[in-house]
Amino acid sequence: MTEKELKKLSRREILELLMIQTQRAEELEKMTSDLKKQLSENRVFSKSPGNIAQTALQLNGVFESAQAAADLYINNIESCSERCDKMLMETQKRCEEAENQTETKILKIKDELEKILNDFKSIPHD
Repeated sequence: MTEKELKKLSRREILELLMIQTQRAEELEKMTSDLKKQLSENRVFSKSPGNIAQTALQLNGVFESAQAAADLYINNIESCSERCDKMLMETQKRCEEAENQTETKILKIKDELEKILNDFKSIPHD
């Protein structure tokens, strides 16, 4: 997904992407944990055809895949976090600008009302 596409996403959509990545990471962690448990119980060796070296190579591939997925997940989280931080800063800046503009308008209206009130007070009333 490009940065331009990410900018078009709403905060909710970004959070949904993060949730999906988190679920995937949890699945990979569980798979890794299960494989480690099987390895410690020697189930992998008894179920796998061939010798221990072949099984070790197979497990190494699984761990490499799990590590690659975890690295991708972390990179995605960091990237999304940086973009969210940037969007938050931009939003805060816009809010401050809007607040300043609103405050300026309020002061202008207040001055105009005071002028009108003073003009009204200066009119003789019978």
